Amino acid sequence: MIPTQTRFVIFEGTTVMVAPKSADEAKAALKELRHKKKELAWRKKSLQRDKKAAEARAERTTRAKSRRKTGVMATLRTVMDAFTAVPRLVSRANANADIGKLDRECTAIDETLHNIDSAIIQVQGKLLHT
Repeated sequence: MIPTQTRFVIFEGTTVMVAPKSADEAKAALKELRHKKKELAWRKKSLQRDKKAAEARAERTTRAKSRRKTGVMATLRTVMDAFTAVPRLVSRANANADIGKLDRECTAIDETLHNIDSAIIQVQGKLLHT
């Protein structure tokens, strides 16, 4: 989830640990935290865009199935739908699985962003006292 390496900040899951030993290290850690915050916000926007696309895909598959059909042409379409139903069912299942997975990742990123904010406040507090 975290693509770049940091020198002063340690990420374990959604927890953020910072232990600067001097004021210079604290300033560098603040820069790293702010950079990581922007990076995760960018990742979250990308996941939300993917989630929106997956939701639209899932709605298209359910909407296509729910249309009412009458007449001879509708009967032919029903026969064709019977042959092509398996791929639609699979794509609907994949779309729903993607939505849940993307939602969990967004939640984890939200928690990490919250922890980054908390770490920034702690480091700034230490800088004020030195």
